Amino acid sequence: MAIIEQLGINGTVFVQFFVFILSFVIISQLVFRDFTAALQKRELSTKGTEEIAQESQQKIQQTYQIYETKTRALQTKIQKIFEEVRATASAESEKIISKARTEAQTARDQVKFQIDQDVKTAQSQLNIQVPALSEAIIGKLLPTGKNH
Repeated sequence: MAIIEQLGINGTVFVQFFVFILSFVIISQLVFRDFTAALQKRELSTKGTEEIAQESQQKIQQTYQIYETKTRALQTKIQKIFEEVRATASAESEKIISKARTEAQTARDQVKFQIDQDVKTAQSQLNIQVPALSEAIIGKLLPTGKNH
């Protein structure tokens, strides 16, 4: 105890310590209780908000990935439909062009046949008229015995 008295600590230290503890308990119960409760409530709400924000961010990422996957699938499907329609249109176009070529060839053959028929008819008519025409030319070129 002599060391404690040499340090300048006497018996009132225990009273001061008791007063300090009593003051601390009273102040913490009366003053800091509401502050501590508000602080804990705020920490809980902040932690809850952070967790909610993280969960929302994760949901957004998941939704984005789902929509990205669906978008890719739709793009693939649209590309497939486009290719099918293009192939169908190309086949239909080829059919129409082939039909038009066939019709044009048929029309050309008919016109050629008609022209050939007209040429034969003209030739046969000329062949019929050649003797009469020859006699007329000969009659004009050679004088006949009547005038001599």
